[in-house]
Amino acid sequence: MTKPHNISYNWIKRNEISRCNLCLKRDKLTWDHIPPKDGGVQSKVIIESLFSNRTGKQTSEGQIESQNGFKIRSICKKYNNTWLGKYYDPTLNEFARHVSNILQSKLLRPEVLEIPTKPNRLIRAVIGHLVASKIKYDRCTSDHLFRRCFFDMDSPILEDVNVFFWIHPHSETIIIRDTVMPRRRGDFLQNMLCHVLKYYPVGFLVTTADSYEGLSSLTKFRNSEPDEINSLRISIKNRRPSDWPERVDNGNFVMGGYALSRSTIAKPKTTKQ
Repeated sequence: MTKPHNISYNWIKRNEISRCNLCLKRDKLTWDHIPPKDGGVQSKVIIESLFSNRTGKQTSEGQIESQNGFKIRSICKKYNNTWLGKYYDPTLNEFARHVSNILQSKLLRPEVLEIPTKPNRLIRAVIGHLVASKIKYDRCTSDHLFRRCFFDMDSPILEDVNVFFWIHPHSETIIIRDTVMPRRRGDFLQNMLCHVLKYYPVGFLVTTADSYEGLSSLTKFRNSEPDEINSLRISIKNRRPSDWPERVDNGNFVMGGYALSRSTIAKPKTTKQ
């Protein structure tokens, strides 16, 4: 596994004129926010290497402070404001707000929630932000598949792309790209390529596997129309820890290269920091 890096501002911003992660054209780049604007509180956060954080080796020199949440300069204005901002992010933001409102309610809640949303647009929002999350352009197969899904909302999501989701009732934003993990925890003979996007109150796993640890599937609606509304079932009883599913233990490993080594965590800044 690639060893951890000390983090610097080149982790979150490319040259202002550079290749857009989505359209691949050279243009003036803009900031992609995760969670998107209007989808969560854009508070002060401390951004650092996920590996340094997990190993307890982080230092103030290996951290970046952002005044308005996690963001990365990697996509052009057209595809940030129109495709993500207009076509997809409103669905992602509404879904996250719906889950957050239920979690914060003091009323008696069922163990399994049913949340109406537009899965077609929700899937493409998650995929778009994962593509935008890379600070370095590469030619990996996953990004090629993701772009095909992102730009063609009238076609079904490709069969090699599976998206799962769960409750993430934690304040950390975590982004992991291009990692290999076991398809089933404890079984090291069958592995999967996966990508993780987590922020309060939901986490998303995009993977080549057709199932993972009993998670609810978004891509069972891969054939839905862009404005078709379906109810997503999500359990609030089985809450995963903040470092799930990437936690390394007796039943799990993570393996990857450059993109994995650039995995990032953003935490709300406390008064002591």
